[in-house]
Amino acid sequence: MNRLLIGLLFATALFLACKGQRPATPAEPAGPEWVRVNTAAEYSVLATDPEAGDISYRLDLGDGDTSGWTGWFPSGTEVAMKHAWTAKGNRSILAQARDTRGDMSEWSAERVVHVLPEPGYPTVPDTTTELGFEPGDIVAEPDGQYVFVSALDKPVLAVIRTCDNHVTEVPSVSMFSIAVSPDAQFIYGRGVDLCLYKLRLSDSALVGAVNVEGLLKGDLEVRPKSLDKRPVLC
Repeated sequence: MNRLLIGLLFATALFLACKGQRPATPAEPAGPEWVRVNTAAEYSVLATDPEAGDISYRLDLGDGDTSGWTGWFPSGTEVAMKHAWTAKGNRSILAQARDTRGDMSEWSAERVVHVLPEPGYPTVPDTTTELGFEPGDIVAEPDGQYVFVSALDKPVLAVIRTCDNHVTEVPSVSMFSIAVSPDAQFIYGRGVDLCLYKLRLSDSALVGAVNVEGLLKGDLEVRPKSLDKRPVLC
């Protein structure tokens, strides 16, 4: 092997040794899945450095913005970062790490965050709304923009827009007890046929049902002897 080749190999090895290795890809950020607009939420990030050096972190906030870099922390230290979104919607946040030389890791797996509007019920004049059926139960979505009313004698669900009391009938099943999911995407209800239903509001599709006869009585109350047989909807 000639001297030129030996020198080239030595120089390459020296360069790689000086350059070092970049930090490992951080774990998916850990934190709440549901947050409110303008409310700070805390997310934890963690990564390791192959050379056990200090690490700094930043977040891709899923809205076209990226947080600033944190201070420096020992390799393998979990670091908490806070952020408040100013608009509702779904966000995919990712974490990235860098070492003291400026070498950056790959972006982490995404953490999906659902940002809900601020709570509050619009003020509208008092009114009486004719539904056209015998109501069974009534619930409001978390931000108060819509109210849902089940029907006992008709396979529909009334959706009332609270800003103007406009009523829309959504095809459903006859139910006398209902509940709404935090994101207002699903309605859960006990049907008059003694089944527990899950209704997706975006397309009025029934996405789950289970017979609860003998398990429930009253208003979705579980009997003590049946606590090990709770129905689960997919």
